[in-house]
Amino acid sequence: MPRPSLWRLLAAESGLLIAAAVATGLADPLAARSLLSGGLLFLLPQAWFGWRVFRYRGAGAAREVVRGFYRAEAGKFLLTCAGFAAVFVVVRPLDATAFFGAYIVLYVVNTVLLARLRGL
Repeated sequence: MPRPSLWRLLAAESGLLIAAAVATGLADPLAARSLLSGGLLFLLPQAWFGWRVFRYRGAGAAREVVRGFYRAEAGKFLLTCAGFAAVFVVVRPLDATAFFGAYIVLYVVNTVLLARLRGL
């Protein structure tokens, strides 16, 4: 079974984020910084998850695959929580609309791209 092309997916989402941040930065630098913060807060835990989940392959490593999946999901959750806390403490001022908008848009884009990748 071939590995899914999650790194291509993350690269596409990163390109979308960079393009949106540059376009927004021309009009409002604060919104661009907030947008970039929200997008990175989504992408970095996703990259962690993809790296941890697909370290093991094959039926002989089924136990490691399952263990890796649970650890990856827990790590992704903790990274996301820590990221939200860090952004709310460190990034001042913060455009909440751009921050949450970027996070939500990347979440939706990720869901749609994953569905297309699986042929749904």
